[in-house]
Amino acid sequence: MQAPCCDIAVCVFAGVFSQQAAQHDPQPCGVEDYPSALARLMTFPRPHYVLFTADRAKDTGQPWCADCTRALPGIQHQVAQANGTLLEVEVRQQLHSL
Repeated sequence: MQAPCCDIAVCVFAGVFSQQAAQHDPQPCGVEDYPSALARLMTFPRPHYVLFTADRAKDTGQPWCADCTRALPGIQHQVAQANGTLLEVEVRQQLHSL
């Protein structure tokens, strides 16, 4: 299943969110890839933003954290309005109780 795209031709779930960057970084990166993703971020349009968020739920493709899911569209909209680039870094998996 392909991720939905917004009206500025960037995938809604892009890890690096700008028209140019979305072609090269179609998914959020994990913490282990943060240093190299941050270096790539510097090559894309400014201003630069970094968002640390929860990992994506496998069944929905959305962050498992409800607050992250609610905040993400507004953050992406503000970055798009600023003609900037957003690096989305997934930092935490959902913990399951035993």
